[in-house]
Amino acid sequence: MITVKEILIRYLKEHNCDGLCDDECGCTIDDLMPCAGYGDMSNCVIAKNNPERAEAEEVDNWLEPMEEVNGK
Repeated sequence: MITVKEILIRYLKEHNCDGLCDDECGCTIDDLMPCAGYGDMSNCVIAKNNPERAEAEEVDNWLEPMEEVNGK
């Protein structure tokens, strides 16, 4: 049986997204929903990595809501 997580990963990949984020955190497809079961995911949105911001912040990934990355 397919899980919600598997459906979400498929959707993110099909729409060229890199993961999920909210105001306080983000997770990439490779480590999606590490907070499942104990965190509040109700504010998570689809996200895209911003490599320039990641480099400036000296982190591997900097996830931002798709609207912000696409300039919408």
